[in-house]
Amino acid sequence: DISVPFPTEREAEIAYKVLIVDSEPKRSAVKKSLSVEGNILKA
Repeated sequence: DISVPFPTEREAEIAYKVLIVDSEPKRSAVKKSLSVEGNILKA
C-alpha cells in the first residue's frame, strides 16, 4: 500500500477525484484501488 499525505483533507479529496476518473486500459491487468482517510490518499 502507498499512503500520500496532503496538507488538508480537501486537497486529498481533490487528488482522489482527479485520479479515480481515469479508467485503466482495456488490456491492462492492473486494478487500482484508491481511498481517502482524512488527509491521506491511500492506493
